[in-house]
Amino acid sequence: MWANWLLTQPGTCRHYLVTLTFDRYHDRRFALDAPADLLPDRVVKADVLAGATRKLSPEEAVKAMCSDVQRWYLRVLSDLLGGRYADYPELQPRTVGWIDEPAVKHASAGRAARMPGEEFPHVHFVMAVREDVAPRGLALADAFEVAHRDGRLAIHWHRLNAAGGLHLTEAYDVPGALDYASKTAKRNAAYREHMLLLPFATPGRPDADQRH
Repeated sequence: MWANWLLTQPGTCRHYLVTLTFDRYHDRRFALDAPADLLPDRVVKADVLAGATRKLSPEEAVKAMCSDVQRWYLRVLSDLLGGRYADYPELQPRTVGWIDEPAVKHASAGRAARMPGEEFPHVHFVMAVREDVAPRGLALADAFEVAHRDGRLAIHWHRLNAAGGLHLTEAYDVPGALDYASKTAKRNAAYREHMLLLPFATPGRPDADQRH
């Protein structure tokens, strides 16, 4: 269903598998009773050890992660389409993804090893970027790749997760990429419930309840 939604849209697209890694303590918030502007930008290990934080509930943590991805997506839209990106709904990349947990690849010297870039909670999603339109003089997919090579996509993410990471590769097998992206969601109801679907409102999107 979702592969068909990504593959059957107006024009031609390139598809990308994107992984965004969150800060290590993304699921914690300061427990201090102080205005937000007086608190540090992010939680670090010393804050946790000092007992100055509280752990978010699983529901809160998933919502916070989804919110960061949505904010990153809007920054990317502004980068690609300019500040009036809302005027171009048909050009906004269709995106389908799920939150994922660190995955053990193999054990080494008695210690579990993680897949590269997956040491902490992260999100995988597939983006369909139009390559047949050039709203700012460069094909949208080319502009997306330039933004990646220039580091701008990563910068947008680091402004939300300073210690996070971004990995991007072209996805030639969209159903396979979606299967990989949903591997944890298949066994975690909370992750299935908070599936990432972008843009926020797209005619013909196959979900009835418009979850994101």
